[in-house]
Amino acid sequence: MIVAAADAVAQLCDARPPGAPLLPPVEGLWPVAVAVALAAAEEGLAQVSVDDPIQQVHQAMWRPEHPRVEVGTR
Repeated sequence: MIVAAADAVAQLCDARPPGAPLLPPVEGLWPVAVAVALAAAEEGLAQVSVDDPIQQVHQAMWRPEHPRVEVGTR
C-alpha cells in the first residue's frame, strides 16, 4: 500500500519546472487514497468490499464544517 501511495503521488507531480512544488495540493490527493484502497483490496486487507473506489473515497473523505457565527450589531 505504501508503494501504491508513492506511485500515485509521483503521478500527480511534475517537479521538472524550476520552482514547482514537490507535492500536489491536498485537495488533489484523492487518487492516492483510491490507489491505497485498491492495493488493500488486492492484498486482502480491505475491511470493506471495494466496489467503486472513487465513490467510496469521496464518501469517506473528511470535510471540515465550520459553524456559522452570527455577529450581532450593537
